[in-house]
Amino acid sequence: MLPPSNRAKIVAEVSATYPNFEDQLTNAEGAFVRWRYFYESKDELNVNILFVGALGAAVQKQVGLQWSAA
Repeated sequence: MLPPSNRAKIVAEVSATYPNFEDQLTNAEGAFVRWRYFYESKDELNVNILFVGALGAAVQKQVGLQWSAA
C-alpha cells in the first residue's frame, strides 16, 4: 500500500545487500503460513531471517518509524 516511490527505495536499499531481492522475497512471503503448520510438512522449511530483518528495517525507515531501544 506504499507509494511506488517508497517501494522502489525499499527494494533499492535491501537489494544493495541482497541482489537476489525477488528470490528472497518469494521465499519469505509465505514463511509464517508454512511454519505455522511445520509439523504437517514433509518439505524443508527455511527463510533468510537476515533478509527479513533488512526488509523490515527498510520498510520502517520509509514509513518514518524508528527502532526503539528496549
